[in-house]
Amino acid sequence: MTSKRFEIILIARVVLLFITLCGAAWLFVKYQTWYPIVLLVIAFFQLFAIIKYVNRINTELRDFINAIKYKDFSQHYSVQKAPASVALLRQAFNDVGRAFNLLNIEKETQYRYLQTVMEIVDTGILLFDEDGTVKWVNEAAKKMFSLPELKNIEGLKSRNTELKEILESLKPGENKLLEIETGHFPIKIVSSTMQFRLNGKIQSMFVFKNVNDAVQETEMQTWQKLLRTITHEIMNSVAPIASLAETLKKRLSYIQTDGGFETSDNEAIEDIELMVDVIRKRSEGLLKFAETYRSLSKITIPSLSVINIQDLFANLNQLLGPDLKQKGIKISTELRDHGLKIEVDISLIEQVLINLILNATEAVKERENPQIKLVSFLNEANHIVIEVIDNGIGIPQELRDQIFIPFFTTRKNGSGIGLSLSRQIMQLHKGTIVVDSREGEGSIFRLIF
Repeated sequence: MTSKRFEIILIARVVLLFITLCGAAWLFVKYQTWYPIVLLVIAFFQLFAIIKYVNRINTELRDFINAIKYKDFSQHYSVQKAPASVALLRQAFNDVGRAFNLLNIEKETQYRYLQTVMEIVDTGILLFDEDGTVKWVNEAAKKMFSLPELKNIEGLKSRNTELKEILESLKPGENKLLEIETGHFPIKIVSSTMQFRLNGKIQSMFVFKNVNDAVQETEMQTWQKLLRTITHEIMNSVAPIASLAETLKKRLSYIQTDGGFETSDNEAIEDIELMVDVIRKRSEGLLKFAETYRSLSKITIPSLSVINIQDLFANLNQLLGPDLKQKGIKISTELRDHGLKIEVDISLIEQVLINLILNATEAVKERENPQIKLVSFLNEANHIVIEVIDNGIGIPQELRDQIFIPFFTTRKNGSGIGLSLSRQIMQLHKGTIVVDSREGEGSIFRLIF
């Protein structure tokens, strides 16, 4: 509407100017008097009015565009005293300004809401751009790392070198469990990071979650389970040793009371020898238990090297194949994705797979057609997976959560550390071990790297 009105007024003024010039030309040709000069003066004022009119519109537009450029929407354009040709334009400017103001208010409200949420959560958040300029750090992060006002992460070199090292070592998409010193006591945090591009610059966001309470609770439950198991094992061995020692003491006291050893004491001596033998066996059992427990904690740092999974399977087949064949158990391999290589501690991962294969051997020994299969592939998340599959008796539902607990075993002569040790080895490789089993149908133990 404003644009059409401007066009009509401009065309009308140009037409009037044209008529005036034509009139001046006609008078000059017809009469050659001073009358054309009057019309030329009038035409000059008409041209000046047209230029002034156009410039006024241009000035209004320029002022409004500058207001948009500098995001100044507080200016109000007067409509009542403005000429009709400008009033509609100013009204349009005011409408646009109000719309932008509403958008700014809505944007500011959302920002304040997000800011409030980020401030009250107990998760630390630190955001900075590729130049190191800190865009955001919430109160939780400030308290967690005892941070003052921070403008650039380079300032951490003198204030908090520990946090600086975390920011430099953590890769996008990676999660790490860290222990930091807060000044009062150490706490455990899970840190993660992500990167995104904003306004042409790469932004890095670091998130720190205090999991100290959760970790402590989990550790406490683990230790309670472990202590219950250790107490049970020790009591099972100590109780008969104490009982036999008491009986042995009474027997010796009886013989000493008689004043020496006689032929009639042979039976008592044989009993004593038997008791001593039992004590020896139970003592050996306690020593074996201690050695087993020690093996759970002696692995610390894996020695990594790259191996082709096909070669890994070949090594296992060469090592265990003859014994499995002798037992009538068929072992096979399947490489769904050829050429897969993993960087692992070969001896430790072989130990894990050997343990899983031996467990599978026990599970399938009662089957008519016992089979064990090794499978490797790349899953949807681009993680390398190795599976040990058997058609054995399977694992009951109620036992699946317990098989990874140290010293838990369902086998008569089992130590109960194989699967627990396997999980520890996989954790050292930043991987996981999971089980999928159905009772009576078989089991799948899955190593995910």
